[in-house]
Amino acid sequence: MKKRHVFSTESVTAAQAVVDAAHQQGVDDRRICLEARSDLEVRQIDDDSKNVSMDFLPAAFRGTFIGSAVGLLAGVLAMLLPFFGLSLAGLFALVVLGALVGTWASVLMGSALPDDVRRTFAGEIETGKVLVVIDAEPEEFGPIERAIERAGGIRLHYEANTVMS
Repeated sequence: MKKRHVFSTESVTAAQAVVDAAHQQGVDDRRICLEARSDLEVRQIDDDSKNVSMDFLPAAFRGTFIGSAVGLLAGVLAMLLPFFGLSLAGLFALVVLGALVGTWASVLMGSALPDDVRRTFAGEIETGKVLVVIDAEPEEFGPIERAIERAGGIRLHYEANTVMS
Protein backbone atom coordinates (compact mmCIF):
# COMPACT_ATOMS: atom_id res chain seq x y z
CA MET A 1 0.00 0.00 0.00
CA LYS A 2 1.41 3.34 -1.03
CA LYS A 3 1.58 6.31 1.32
CA ARG A 4 0.80 9.92 0.47
CA HIS A 5 3.02 12.72 1.74
CA VAL A 6 2.53 16.45 1.21
CA PHE A 7 5.23 19.09 0.73
CA SER A 8 4.81 22.86 0.84
CA THR A 9 6.58 25.27 -1.49
CA GLU A 10 6.55 29.06 -1.80
CA SER A 11 5.71 29.29 -5.51
CA VAL A 12 4.96 27.39 -8.68
CA THR A 13 8.65 27.69 -9.63
CA ALA A 14 9.70 26.16 -6.29
CA ALA A 15 7.09 23.43 -6.74
CA GLN A 16 8.57 22.62 -10.15
CA ALA A 17 12.01 22.26 -8.52
CA VAL A 18 10.50 19.84 -5.99
CA VAL A 19 8.80 17.87 -8.78
CA ASP A 20 12.13 17.70 -10.65
CA ALA A 21 13.86 16.43 -7.49
CA ALA A 22 11.18 13.74 -7.12
CA HIS A 23 11.64 12.77 -10.78
CA GLN A 24 15.38 12.36 -10.17
CA GLN A 25 14.50 9.90 -7.40
CA GLY A 26 12.40 7.82 -9.79
CA VAL A 27 8.93 9.16 -8.96
CA ASP A 28 6.86 9.38 -12.15
CA ASP A 29 4.23 11.98 -12.98
CA ARG A 30 1.33 9.63 -12.17
CA ARG A 31 2.38 9.70 -8.50
CA ILE A 32 2.83 13.49 -8.23
CA CYS A 33 0.18 16.19 -8.21
CA LEU A 34 0.00 19.84 -7.23
CA GLU A 35 -2.57 21.76 -5.24
CA ALA A 36 -2.71 25.55 -5.11
CA ARG A 37 -5.08 28.48 -4.96
CA SER A 38 -7.49 28.41 -7.90
CA ASP A 39 -5.99 31.53 -9.53
CA LEU A 40 -2.54 29.89 -9.52
CA GLU A 41 -3.89 26.58 -10.79
CA VAL A 42 -5.72 28.21 -13.68
CA ARG A 43 -2.86 30.43 -14.87
CA GLN A 44 0.35 28.63 -13.92
CA ILE A 45 -0.16 24.89 -13.39
CA ASP A 46 -0.50 22.33 -16.17
CA ASP A 47 -3.82 20.46 -16.08
CA ASP A 48 -2.05 17.08 -15.91
CA SER A 49 -0.35 18.11 -12.66
CA LYS A 50 -3.46 19.22 -10.79
CA ASN A 51 -5.06 17.11 -8.11
CA VAL A 52 -8.69 16.84 -9.19
CA SER A 53 -9.77 14.05 -6.85
CA MET A 54 -12.83 14.57 -4.73
CA ASP A 55 -14.30 12.78 -1.73
CA PHE A 56 -16.30 10.59 -4.12
CA LEU A 57 -15.60 6.96 -3.15
CA PRO A 58 -15.41 7.44 0.63
CA ALA A 59 -18.71 9.31 0.46
CA ALA A 60 -20.28 6.52 -1.60
CA PHE A 61 -19.25 3.86 0.92
CA ARG A 62 -20.51 5.90 3.87
CA GLY A 63 -23.79 6.64 2.09
CA THR A 64 -24.37 3.00 1.18
CA PHE A 65 -23.73 1.85 4.73
CA ILE A 66 -25.82 4.55 6.40
CA GLY A 67 -28.63 4.24 3.83
CA SER A 68 -28.76 0.46 4.32
CA ALA A 69 -28.88 0.89 8.09
CA VAL A 70 -31.71 3.43 7.84
CA GLY A 71 -33.59 1.16 5.40
CA LEU A 72 -33.16 -1.80 7.76
CA LEU A 73 -34.38 0.23 10.73
CA ALA A 74 -37.39 1.50 8.78
CA GLY A 75 -38.15 -2.03 7.58
CA VAL A 76 -37.95 -3.55 11.06
CA LEU A 77 -40.21 -0.82 12.43
CA ALA A 78 -42.67 -1.37 9.58
CA MET A 79 -42.67 -5.13 10.25
CA LEU A 80 -43.38 -4.56 13.94
CA LEU A 81 -46.38 -2.36 13.23
CA PRO A 82 -49.30 -4.48 11.99
CA PHE A 83 -50.74 -1.48 10.15
CA PHE A 84 -48.02 -1.72 7.47
CA GLY A 85 -48.12 -5.52 7.08
CA LEU A 86 -44.58 -5.62 5.72
CA SER A 87 -43.10 -9.01 4.82
CA LEU A 88 -39.46 -10.13 4.84
CA ALA A 89 -39.30 -9.31 1.12
CA GLY A 90 -40.51 -5.80 1.93
CA LEU A 91 -37.79 -5.47 4.56
CA PHE A 92 -35.18 -6.47 1.98
CA ALA A 93 -36.63 -3.98 -0.50
CA LEU A 94 -36.39 -1.16 2.07
CA VAL A 95 -32.76 -2.04 2.82
CA VAL A 96 -31.90 -1.96 -0.89
CA LEU A 97 -33.85 1.26 -1.41
CA GLY A 98 -32.11 2.84 1.58
CA ALA A 99 -28.71 1.81 0.22
CA LEU A 100 -29.50 3.24 -3.21
CA VAL A 101 -30.80 6.55 -1.88
CA GLY A 102 -27.91 6.81 0.60
CA THR A 103 -25.33 6.12 -2.10
CA TRP A 104 -26.91 8.56 -4.54
CA ALA A 105 -27.20 11.39 -2.02
CA SER A 106 -23.72 10.98 -0.60
CA VAL A 107 -22.06 10.67 -4.01
CA LEU A 108 -23.68 13.96 -5.00
CA MET A 109 -22.28 15.58 -1.86
CA GLY A 110 -18.91 13.83 -2.10
CA SER A 111 -18.35 14.99 -5.66
CA ALA A 112 -18.72 18.57 -4.45
CA LEU A 113 -16.25 18.25 -1.57
CA PRO A 114 -12.54 18.82 -2.11
CA ASP A 115 -10.12 16.04 -1.31
CA ASP A 116 -8.65 15.52 2.16
CA VAL A 117 -5.33 17.26 1.37
CA ARG A 118 -7.08 20.42 0.18
CA ARG A 119 -9.36 20.46 3.23
CA THR A 120 -6.49 19.78 5.65
CA PHE A 121 -4.19 22.47 4.24
CA ALA A 122 -6.73 25.08 3.14
CA GLY A 123 -4.88 27.75 5.12
CA GLU A 124 -1.55 26.98 3.43
CA ILE A 125 -3.19 27.02 0.00
CA GLU A 126 -4.98 30.32 0.63
CA THR A 127 -1.72 32.03 1.62
CA GLY A 128 -0.36 31.23 -1.84
CA LYS A 129 1.69 28.12 -1.08
CA VAL A 130 1.81 25.39 -3.70
CA LEU A 131 1.52 21.87 -2.31
CA VAL A 132 3.26 18.95 -3.94
CA VAL A 133 1.52 15.64 -3.18
CA ILE A 134 3.55 12.47 -3.70
CA ASP A 135 2.44 8.85 -3.52
CA ALA A 136 5.16 6.24 -2.99
CA GLU A 137 5.99 3.08 -1.13
CA PRO A 138 6.93 3.89 2.50
CA GLU A 139 10.51 2.67 2.08
CA GLU A 140 11.00 4.99 -0.93
CA PHE A 141 10.31 8.20 0.99
CA GLY A 142 13.72 8.49 2.71
CA PRO A 143 15.74 9.50 -0.36
CA ILE A 144 12.76 11.28 -1.93
CA GLU A 145 12.28 13.51 1.12
CA ARG A 146 15.99 14.36 1.33
CA ALA A 147 16.01 15.39 -2.35
CA ILE A 148 12.84 17.43 -1.92
CA GLU A 149 14.24 19.18 1.14
CA ARG A 150 17.37 20.14 -0.82
CA ALA A 151 15.08 21.52 -3.56
CA GLY A 152 13.24 23.72 -1.05
CA GLY A 153 10.17 21.65 -0.21
CA ILE A 154 8.96 21.47 3.38
CA ARG A 155 7.25 18.27 4.50
CA LEU A 156 3.88 18.89 6.11
CA HIS A 157 2.52 16.65 8.83
CA TYR A 158 0.30 14.45 6.73
CA GLU A 159 0.42 10.80 5.78
CA ALA A 160 -2.37 8.73 4.31
CA ASN A 161 -2.76 5.40 2.60
CA THR A 162 -3.48 5.62 -1.08
CA VAL A 163 -4.26 3.28 -3.92
CA MET A 164 -3.03 5.68 -6.57
CA SER A 165 -0.87 3.89 -9.20
